[in-house]
Amino acid sequence: MAARIFDNPDLRVLVEGHADDTGTRGHNNKFSNARAEAVKNRLVEQYALDPNQIYTIDFGEDLPAGIGAGARLQNRRAVILIQ
Repeated sequence: MAARIFDNPDLRVLVEGHADDTGTRGHNNKFSNARAEAVKNRLVEQYALDPNQIYTIDFGEDLPAGIGAGARLQNRRAVILIQ
């Protein structure tokens, strides 16, 4: 994935940060933002991608992958979309 992005400077990458529903809404929003930014930083530092190609957005707990205590690990995630 990183090689494809590196070789195509016109591509745009969106990193979505998500959190589970434990904690306050404000904490979850901050945490999901930090998760998305960490992924962006890794792509830039480890794979030398242009940071101007990568955008982040945080959804907090608002778009869960699953519902209930069993889904908490699924909800703690980052999603990378290439446009």
